[in-house]
Amino acid sequence: MSAKPLPNYPAGTVINDRYEFLHKLGSDGHVYAARDRHLDKTVALKLLDPIMGESARSWDEARRLEAMKSRCLLEVLNADVDGPSDIRFIVTPLVTGGDVEALAKDVGLGLQKAVRYIRHIAAGIDRIHAAGMVHRDIKPANALISGDNVVVSDLGYCAILDSDGKAAGNGTWCTVAPEVAAGGDCTVLSDVYSLGATAFYVLAGEYPVSLRQSLEKQRDRIVAGDLRDLRDLAPHVPQSVATVIRKALKLNPVDRQSTAEEFANALVGAVDGRRDWSRVVHSGHSFCLRGEPFKTRAGVVICSEPDGADVRVVARNEPSMRRLNGTTDLVITHDCLPAKLRALVASLSG
Repeated sequence: MSAKPLPNYPAGTVINDRYEFLHKLGSDGHVYAARDRHLDKTVALKLLDPIMGESARSWDEARRLEAMKSRCLLEVLNADVDGPSDIRFIVTPLVTGGDVEALAKDVGLGLQKAVRYIRHIAAGIDRIHAAGMVHRDIKPANALISGDNVVVSDLGYCAILDSDGKAAGNGTWCTVAPEVAAGGDCTVLSDVYSLGATAFYVLAGEYPVSLRQSLEKQRDRIVAGDLRDLRDLAPHVPQSVATVIRKALKLNPVDRQSTAEEFANALVGAVDGRRDWSRVVHSGHSFCLRGEPFKTRAGVVICSEPDGADVRVVARNEPSMRRLNGTTDLVITHDCLPAKLRALVASLSG
């Protein structure tokens, strides 16, 4: 999707006679902490890998990026092209709260927090769409945690939509839409797909297609719509939530929600009136869940403990750890565990 990638630049490199690189941020991409010599403050500066067929000199999106304001978008302080190198760059405040990908890795986030974060991401994406552009690289790593908010970052690859509502293809395999992975253009609906894949990860801590496969296999599965089942990876996610996300991940773009706002509103409606569940990690256990206190009922913990070749599923009240009324400890095979957890969570959620 990109032309020849950029090299890594050492500390002391200066861009546009203004921004002096201090050190690289993260292991991927080309984001640097830099000193703004004009304002004497530290900022984040991202160099943009050139995209095949797109000229840096005609970066018409820069002015729109600088004009966009939203509490759910990382503010763009400057977007420009470095004269000597002809490299596009984007300057933003330096956010140090981490990103959603790192926060949700492996275990996902609790239902309520996940939906709140996705609402923030969707609001930021909706603002980009309202400006006549698409983001083209929505993913958990591009959602930064800033206090109680999540802000959408990596706006440098935003592209203006043409008269047909299209922009040149771009994205990352973990969340890219199938039509883009197959070589097609980006649209508002491809952004909706990427938002759905991001929501999948935030809840499960895993992507719809496993990153443990080769890139070729990942691409083939994405293009074919051969995705994993969210509730197999995260049995505590309600069917109503999984249905909303599955719609966003439909192979045919017209079958998805039509906007990021529509997706977020459907997700909020799907969790209303339900107990909040999150995955917890207990040493030596297979899969454990915590349900927060709900209405007049106490909090609960569901643990899956190894029992020989099988697994023992137990449900207990918190904090007494007494067995829940109406439940019994069960020993089942590992392949039956997701279905049993789904049923148990459903019985304790209403």
